[in-house]
Amino acid sequence: CTCYMDGGVCAAPIMGVLQGAWAMDRVAVFVDAGHLFAQGSKEPCGVKLPRGSIGLDHTILGATLSEFAERLSCPPLLRIYWHDGTSHGPSAEHIVLADQKGSRFALD
Repeated sequence: CTCYMDGGVCAAPIMGVLQGAWAMDRVAVFVDAGHLFAQGSKEPCGVKLPRGSIGLDHTILGATLSEFAERLSCPPLLRIYWHDGTSHGPSAEHIVLADQKGSRFALD
């Protein structure tokens, strides 16, 4: 399995069995949400901003990640897996991400 890294985003082919042979028929994107938020402000702003001061358009972000994954590999996108750590339970941002079509969300 090949993993392509771009910041905190990893696009990795999902392996499946097709007529007795391994074949890649989907691609999944794995996003470290904390890293994306922390590093995501650095490029456009020059400094890391506090997470609460960063606003994301989740529809555009999902479409961008999907296009990124499909550009790197031929298979269509299976889903985007988001992972984040929290000590207070899911935030409003977590709930919005979890509700996005084609996404799954996990908290530590």
